[in-house]
Amino acid sequence: MKWTLKLVSEVVPGKPTEYEVAMIERIEKFSPATVGLTISEGKAILAGLQKQMVTAQVQHHGTSIHSRPGCGKAFRTKGYYRSTLRSVYGNVGMRIRRLRGCSCVGARQNSFSAMFTNKDPTTPELKYLTAKLAALLPFGKVADFLGELLPLSAQTTPNTVRNRTMKIGRRLQRSAEALAVPLREAPCEEVIVGLDGGYVRSRHPHYGNRYRDRLRISTGFVESTVNEIIAKRMVKKQQMRWSRHTVQAFLNVRVHVLNATLEDAFRHWHRGFRPLVDLLQPAAVA
Repeated sequence: MKWTLKLVSEVVPGKPTEYEVAMIERIEKFSPATVGLTISEGKAILAGLQKQMVTAQVQHHGTSIHSRPGCGKAFRTKGYYRSTLRSVYGNVGMRIRRLRGCSCVGARQNSFSAMFTNKDPTTPELKYLTAKLAALLPFGKVADFLGELLPLSAQTTPNTVRNRTMKIGRRLQRSAEALAVPLREAPCEEVIVGLDGGYVRSRHPHYGNRYRDRLRISTGFVESTVNEIIAKRMVKKQQMRWSRHTVQAFLNVRVHVLNATLEDAFRHWHRGFRPLVDLLQPAAVA
């Protein structure tokens, strides 16, 4: 048996273009291992679809920019440059148009890119997936897991997982005020505040010295919270060292993951990221 998967795009209405994405063939004896798609076949199909879609979108976006919003003059092309979009379904090479600046927007000799890829060409989906998994699993385990499911070009290393997660944590810190949950209008009857501390494996301060000096380590009723946020991921059997420059950024990500608010943060940063489904609409009847 043989299947051919084709992608039909219609950038210009009424002018479809057909691309062959993959061909699947089964000649082995029918067995549970040969039923449906394999992981490798699925990754190849997703990588092919992603490449064709991104290439078409980039080309269409580059050619759709005609005139400057300020003076109405036509944009002049300075040239093109190569960039690579890093996404969940593979890394895709792109040819990006570069435009000349204009005095109407305060630029005379400068040029600028027609897309967002000049600073951080990584899709929000890949950032979100990496940060969420890294908050729950060691960085090496996250890299191995993503390598099993994602296309070859999207596979990553533990250092990349760590760096992406830290960037998300620092951005969460900068956006803390905008992402804060609104306070309740009605006053509550009682407020209980608990203070506690948690210690992670680091070059400074030393846990054994603090224990031998009989200094306070935990205060009881919030100890379970500290254990959930810090100990389960950053101390017990993790064998990792943390510093004051990395621990806070990582804790920002982990707290948002445990509170199920990381997705809302990405919606705040990136327009169109996982739009909320209107729960008020009745479910479609099959």
